[in-house]
Amino acid sequence: MDYVAPAAVPTPDPVTVRAVSVADVTKSGASQVTIINHVLVTVLPESALVFPLGVQRFVATVLGTDNQNVVWQVQGAGCSAAGICGAITPAGVYTAPGGAPTPDALQVVAISSEDPSQSGSANVTISTGVNILTLHPASVYAGAANGFTLR
Repeated sequence: MDYVAPAAVPTPDPVTVRAVSVADVTKSGASQVTIINHVLVTVLPESALVFPLGVQRFVATVLGTDNQNVVWQVQGAGCSAAGICGAITPAGVYTAPGGAPTPDALQVVAISSEDPSQSGSANVTISTGVNILTLHPASVYAGAANGFTLR
């Protein structure tokens, strides 16, 4: 038989697991099992391409605890000073910097408030190419010829 640990750490902890022989119920054995709280943090989306000054919302899910609170950070080799790699709010809303840092390899990290040794991350790339800010009009009637303004 396999022992399946409970979803949450029980009180008291450790628990006793006892096995009794089916052939001879007078024969048994016991062991103490310590249940360890295992917190797992995931961040979605797992990766994002963000334009300069663009905004991307990230969502963290924390498994193994009822405490869903996380601390958000932006990290990367090119993030030597505040703001170079953008900023993230306590709600997980990331705003990219005006230009890509060097190197352009960033991570948005969610750190569990329950267990700060556990975190999840998403990879972020700042687009260095041309991006379309607006296109007017945004729609036309079928079969109609119309000019577009592209910025």
